[in-house]
Amino acid sequence: MSAATQFLNKYVIPPLTALSENTYLSAIRAGMVSVVPMTIIGGLFMIVTNLPVPGWEETVRPMARLLELPVTAMFGLLAVFVCFAIAYDLGKRLKQEAVVSASMATLMFLMIQIGSESRTGQMFTVEDLKDPIGFAKRLKEAKDGVSSFVAGYAEMGTMVSLQEWDGVSEPSDRMKLLMMGDLNMLATLPLVWNEVRFEGVRLRPETRALQDASPSGEERQRLNRMLFEDAYPDEISRTGDWQLSMDGLGSQGLFTAVFVALIVVVVQKFFGDRNWVVRLPKSVPAIVYESFVSLTPMLFLTVAFWTVRFVLGIDINGVVTTLLKPLVLALNTLPGILVYAFLVTLLWSVGINGDNAMDAVVAGIFLQYLAENVTAVSQGQPLPNITAYGFFTVFVNVGGTGATIALALILMNSKEPGFRQVSRLSLPTQVFQINEPIFFGIPIVLNPVFMVPYVLNALILTTSTYLLMDWGWIRKPFVNVPWTTPPIIGHFLVTGGDWRAAVWGVASLGIAMVVYFPFAKVAERQRLAMESRSPEIGSP
Repeated sequence: MSAATQFLNKYVIPPLTALSENTYLSAIRAGMVSVVPMTIIGGLFMIVTNLPVPGWEETVRPMARLLELPVTAMFGLLAVFVCFAIAYDLGKRLKQEAVVSASMATLMFLMIQIGSESRTGQMFTVEDLKDPIGFAKRLKEAKDGVSSFVAGYAEMGTMVSLQEWDGVSEPSDRMKLLMMGDLNMLATLPLVWNEVRFEGVRLRPETRALQDASPSGEERQRLNRMLFEDAYPDEISRTGDWQLSMDGLGSQGLFTAVFVALIVVVVQKFFGDRNWVVRLPKSVPAIVYESFVSLTPMLFLTVAFWTVRFVLGIDINGVVTTLLKPLVLALNTLPGILVYAFLVTLLWSVGINGDNAMDAVVAGIFLQYLAENVTAVSQGQPLPNITAYGFFTVFVNVGGTGATIALALILMNSKEPGFRQVSRLSLPTQVFQINEPIFFGIPIVLNPVFMVPYVLNALILTTSTYLLMDWGWIRKPFVNVPWTTPPIIGHFLVTGGDWRAAVWGVASLGIAMVVYFPFAKVAERQRLAMESRSPEIGSP
């Protein structure tokens, strides 16, 4: 055994193995993997919506919004499912009631996504109407001072729409726009407030405070808006109302979901280990027993997250995003993704599943990139991310990590019987991106001759693919496909049907074969020389 191998076995492999088998990282990895089918299904709908067929866009336009619904559901709730899945898996690993773990984590995650609605402007929109029927009815009847004031200044179109409205059905979109447009016009007036006009209206403390400050300009417009909100509390959403933020439920909340899932299960275990739980008699049904066991940790978690998020006003999503921002930014750059490619192949080279080991750290980031690309496609915008989920698994791992299918193609007619047999047996599995047979059969692991081209191929394909996408020669990935999708087909699908990507898939195989060829011949000569000296070592 060489000194280098001894060093790796003694100092490098044990800590890396321990890291890859870490309970918490394994749970994160399992949770991320569990949502992959969702992204694949969403990707199928994206393919149907964006088929690269002449005239298809016009054909599918009448159904475009319907086809976008599954995509919105799959990607818009990504963080919720990740939180549930990670907490469930970690709960099982830590011998907790997994369903309770997942439920508590999801509840805490949803709670901290509630926020005060912020507005950059003071304009009313149709989305501000909580009860359009009630609002229209009040304007039509004009019985209170504020409604009489609004109706008196309303545009002719608004009044005609109100007169023709039956008072029961949902107002039309045009009627909603007209009513909100009137409010926006009135909000710009210098004097909306009048004691008689607002008699009976209960003003918020914030409204009174702003009113006492005698504001002008934009602040006066904000005051007028708040006065109208107070006059129609059941009909119009208030600035500052608590609402569930949908943005945090998707890719933007992925890292918060991971954080919350880990914290919740750790706290659950902490309380259980110290018996700080409510335990009912064993005679009660198991589901009732377990629900009461979760009572005290859930109370603690609720108070803790409530205090941090609402009492102290800390934006947990923002804090987590800020902490991980350097890593998020780095992985979408060429140097960053090259470091990732090097680490993945280096781990594999010493016998550790590099993809699995790194997924716990980077899978959420790649999923976030993918979700942002999906959103961009839906909105007709340029795709922002090159290294989205699918970049590495499809364009770099051609026929398996390190593009080992190229090595199998070279050695399938090798003069060395062992190489020839292993390559032919492994080739069918490598078509579906599974390369363990050749990886451990040749072997590549801890074999300096093959470790070099193995790592080198990943770096070359990462660099060349990144540059081609950056230059716009290949479309960036926005469709997730199963990692077992064969090369070339995967290249075509992950880019939404870009034929240039498929051509690049063929070229990638050729490049990988060129890199492997001289090293394969060296290894072949070494093996043949060894067999000629010791026939009993050779393969049958």
